[in-house]
Order: sequence, then structure tokens, then C-alpha cells
Amino acid sequence: LAISAKIDEDRLSVHEDNNFNRRRLGSPKKRCNAGFVTCIDGWLPDRSRTCDDYCNGKCCQGTNACANFTGSICKDSSCIGEDSCRDARVGLIVDGCIGKG
Repeated sequence: LAISAKIDEDRLSVHEDNNFNRRRLGSPKKRCNAGFVTCIDGWLPDRSRTCDDYCNGKCCQGTNACANFTGSICKDSSCIGEDSCRDARVGLIVDGCIGKG
């Protein structure tokens, strides 16, 4: 379940986003063979480690690269660069989000 918000006529409207798990950033033809890291607000689901820490240099590199990120990231050098995936809410990132956010 994902929640999306948008400002509309000075009011905040919130709705369930049924397409959240189908969203993908990065190369549409590439598959992830390196494994995934699933993040909720920049942390592993059990809140034991940050996604940056868990990636161990294989993703989420750079200052705040995955801060507050929610979704799954392929450990293929995705989310590399300062703020590259910060605050994003994406179902899956494969071979994407390279460079400063």
C-alpha cells in the first residue's frame, strides 16, 4: 500500500496508489541479477540498518542518496550520487538514479 499526496486548490488530497508496485525507474530492458534492497523511509523494514549501510557500496552511494527512500533498489550501482534517491517513493529501481538528485 502506498499513499500519494498532491496539493490541489490549497488542500491536501491523499489517495491510495494502486500502481505503486508496478512503477520502475531505470533501464526498462535490464533485469536485476545483483539482488535487491527493500527500504522504508531509508531503513530496512526491520529498522536495524539504513539502506545506505546495507548496500555496502553496491547502491545508495553519496550523501543522503537513499535518505527517506521507500521502495526496492537493485544492488547494481543504482542510487549513486548526492540526494539521488532521497525522498523517492518508487516500487523498483534497476540501473537508475545516477547523479546528483
